[in-house]
Formats: sequence, structure tokens, C-alpha cells
Amino acid sequence: MSRVKPGLSVLSPIEFTGNGMRKVTLLIGAILLFAGIVAEALYVTTANVAYSGIVANVYLTLGILLILMGFLAMLASVRIPKLRVP
Repeated sequence: MSRVKPGLSVLSPIEFTGNGMRKVTLLIGAILLFAGIVAEALYVTTANVAYSGIVANVYLTLGILLILMGFLAMLASVRIPKLRVP
């Protein structure tokens, strides 16, 4: 019969990280979301010229990615009481 070390057990309780990590994730998500909105605004202002070039497309792509990442980070920081993760 094999023995399991006390610290390596699957059934050992997960340590509580507190609300600090959740607040940091929310702050990072809000910053990413705001940066994505700024990048979209830069896309709108640079796309109106006759020759916008590749810079406008970079602003569009970066804005969409930053908004999605910010939204996902904000969702990850929200605590949903009815949702149980096994």
C-alpha cells in the first residue's frame, strides 16, 4: 500500500487567496478594456484619411483583442455564487 504525503493530497483544501487577487484581475481587465477602446478610437481617427495604410488595421486588430481580453479578465474576477466548479 502506498502512502501519500500530506501536502500532495488531491483532497487537501485549497488555500484561500482572498479578494486581493480578484481586485487585481478586475483592475487589469478594466485597463485592458480601456486600452482597447482607445485603440478603436485611434482606428476611427486614422481610417478617415485617403491613405490609412497598415497602421489603421493594427489599431483595429489590437483594439478588438484588448477589448476581448479585458472583458474576459473582468469576467474571471467576478464571483458567481451559484456556479460550482468541481
